[in-house]
Amino acid sequence: MKCPHCQQENFDGATICLNCGAALVADDVSQHSTVTTGKDSPEESKAGASKQTWLYAAIGLLLALVIIGVLIASGGGGGGGGGGSTETSGTASVESSETTASRQVVYDETLSFYRSAPENIKTDPDTGIQYIDNELLITVKEGTTREEVEKLAAQYDGEIVGYQEALEQYRVLFAAHYNLDELGQIIEMIATNSAIDYAEENLVLNSAISESESTSRLYSAAKSSVGVSNPVDLVFVIDTTGSMGDEINNVKSNLASFMRYLGDRGISLRVGFIEYRDITADGEDSTKPLFNGDTFWHSSAEEGIETLDSIVVDGGGDDPETVLDALGILQSEPDSEGIPWNVRASKFAIVLTDAGYKTENNFEISDMDEMVDALTLHANQKITTSVVTTTELYDTYRPLADGTGGILADINASDFWESLLSFADSIIEMVDTDLDGLPDEWELNGIAGLSLKEMGADINVKDVFLEVDYMVDGLGRSLAPTQRQLRMVYEAFKKHGINLHIDAGSDSIDFVTGKKWGGLSESNTVAYFEGEPSDVEWGELVKNNLSESRQRVFRHALMLDNSSGKTMGLANGNVSQYFWVSTAHFIYDKDISSSVRDRAISATFMHELGHTLGLGHGGRSIDDNPDHTLYKPNYLSIMNYLFLSGIPYSSKLGESTGFLLDYSSYEMPPLVEKKLSETEGIDLDNVTESRGFITQISKNRKWPGYDEKTKTYNGKPIWILPGHGVDYNGDGDTEDVIKMDLGREWTSGGYTAYGKVFSVLESHNDWNNLVFVGGSVGASAEILSTPEIDTASMPEEPTYKEMKQLIQNEEKIISEATGREIAPEAETSMVATVVVTGGGMADDSTGLLLLVAAIGICAVIGIYAATKRSGRTHFKNDTAEEVKEGL
Repeated sequence: MKCPHCQQENFDGATICLNCGAALVADDVSQHSTVTTGKDSPEESKAGASKQTWLYAAIGLLLALVIIGVLIASGGGGGGGGGGSTETSGTASVESSETTASRQVVYDETLSFYRSAPENIKTDPDTGIQYIDNELLITVKEGTTREEVEKLAAQYDGEIVGYQEALEQYRVLFAAHYNLDELGQIIEMIATNSAIDYAEENLVLNSAISESESTSRLYSAAKSSVGVSNPVDLVFVIDTTGSMGDEINNVKSNLASFMRYLGDRGISLRVGFIEYRDITADGEDSTKPLFNGDTFWHSSAEEGIETLDSIVVDGGGDDPETVLDALGILQSEPDSEGIPWNVRASKFAIVLTDAGYKTENNFEISDMDEMVDALTLHANQKITTSVVTTTELYDTYRPLADGTGGILADINASDFWESLLSFADSIIEMVDTDLDGLPDEWELNGIAGLSLKEMGADINVKDVFLEVDYMVDGLGRSLAPTQRQLRMVYEAFKKHGINLHIDAGSDSIDFVTGKKWGGLSESNTVAYFEGEPSDVEWGELVKNNLSESRQRVFRHALMLDNSSGKTMGLANGNVSQYFWVSTAHFIYDKDISSSVRDRAISATFMHELGHTLGLGHGGRSIDDNPDHTLYKPNYLSIMNYLFLSGIPYSSKLGESTGFLLDYSSYEMPPLVEKKLSETEGIDLDNVTESRGFITQISKNRKWPGYDEKTKTYNGKPIWILPGHGVDYNGDGDTEDVIKMDLGREWTSGGYTAYGKVFSVLESHNDWNNLVFVGGSVGASAEILSTPEIDTASMPEEPTYKEMKQLIQNEEKIISEATGREIAPEAETSMVATVVVTGGGMADDSTGLLLLVAAIGICAVIGIYAATKRSGRTHFKNDTAEEVKEGL
């Protein structure tokens, strides 16, 4: 459709010109067109504005005068109410609105959605996440009108540019540029509106095809019908000792047939070979990868057959051979003679042998159980391993096959490759494009009666499913986390491209789809009891409430009442499936604000979930030597006891100050406690890119930054400034090299005391190392017995007293470091804020403060409406954080 004013070509069905903003008129509006914006033509708009501008302005100014009167009456300016001064700040600067003329929005018939041109796609510099510049997706509740959405969008200088009827979802474009953090703040304000179900950034999940989750979901269904080849890496681990002389020709012919079969199935296959003998008899070099020229991988069956033909058998000593040495190569890193796996590929191995095994190896693997653990957890995705051996050795190798999801086959069968056909099919079925532990087959076509697709699963996006079961106490108080608290956790995952589906009841929202769980929900209330469950009791609770059909897909969270005990939460292991949180602690405590309660419950929930995803208190913990070191200043994660309720930050320009609910996105240089260089500081390599993070260091403290005896801080808030030094000893310079015990190490006997152990504190990037398989999640066979709960190896978790003390004192820490006070979380949407400082208000003045804030909002909206009608300008608040957490 061509605009009659500027002659710009717009997509059919457009109601407003993307170049000049003029209203467009068409005889026949496409059923896929954007909804009408309700805007007048430029002439009508100008005429209307001239009549209404002064009315809006007068109303706004009148309400502003009322504010001043109320503030004076409340004790401001030194009168009454406690003698303190009260200061208002509604300092919102006006800046010109950016034009949307350069944007191109095109309707894509294939995707049934409006797509932005590539030039509108931006990349967040901190996370690498791509998003549509200046856009949000807003899902509305049933019955919400287009006009209501337009009115809400206009409050933030936004307008509707797209509509997806099936999802009741609008695309809203904002006039001024916002980054992801600022869009997140607008989301928080918009989402509080009673007409809105859900709002999210318009992320680019597949920039070549789709721009949002809704498009990606539509695309997934179309993609499955086209047929897509997903990468598979398969390694044959072959016993080449002399005893294999009778079987080797049979092995070669069967593997040739097997490779051709896989190739004919159309998957993108690479095969590799490792031969092993007995390192105790034939030397350490007798275990080795076989190369295809200069590379390990063979990209075709014919290349693989050529390498197979070159194998000769020889050597060996006693009957058992050293297969663990060969398997060790599978799970080691490429730079240490390991296998260069494709990080996007599904990984498989097949062992072929006629002998048992001994444990000798070059990888310090103690037994087969440890080997299975290593293969299962390799690079966040298991290496499914099958064994072709004699039937007499089935029991010997069954733990390896069963533990990794493989099968057993008879090496003496003339056509044993046919026995592997089911395994070949399972290779195809277990392809996991997004590496979230859930095979594409499950996500597209369901599993055990569960329709993961209906739940919003996407083969191109990592999905984590979580069921929340909860208690209701004797007074009828639900211990379930609120939707606000769960959304905070969801948003943290969302910003890193992971879809966290949280089933907390039929009326709860799956934030991924924007819809209520309804009949898909299996969340339960559980019988009430006080205290911490034993491992056996916990296992029974999981068995009775997490259905068998969900065991291979869902993690499980139990919300209970441990208010009489100390621990606030616990996971059943590092890389696991179950955890519990005592929400009762904060629900019953009336001495804390709702914003503190929300942050504490959300952070504790995310902390325990992090343990199930392979994170320790000091970073990754998926082996026999987990890192649970406390208080690392260079580990920016809520897994760190320094940041249990959020990572404090304040931008250098003072644009925002608060606490970031997040796992670590950064890996900074290690800190050598015996030789700390003040000159090098914490972020020598500039990885935080001037984000303004604040950490702490202190000596001899029981809890970070807080002295239990004196009730004062002996901790020292410090900035993590990229490329800058840190004054560890507080002598006014950053030129020293000192010895200081910053962390507390975890051993089986508990945490070490300060000053006893000096170690190297390693940083860790959590998001890049999450382990998505855990417990029976992603398992190839259902586990129907009572889930195993063993918490003996888990470190102690914070007590409620410690957590409460930490949170209540954090704001003092950050305000001392930044000179900025932290406003409480906003409970309602607002355009600008009124910041009240000083101590002149009486304790019972909460209602008055709320009244002042409400009137202030009305005043700003009035003035805003006037300026918007007359010149399409918009407010930019004094600080972004005041928008997010204003009174």
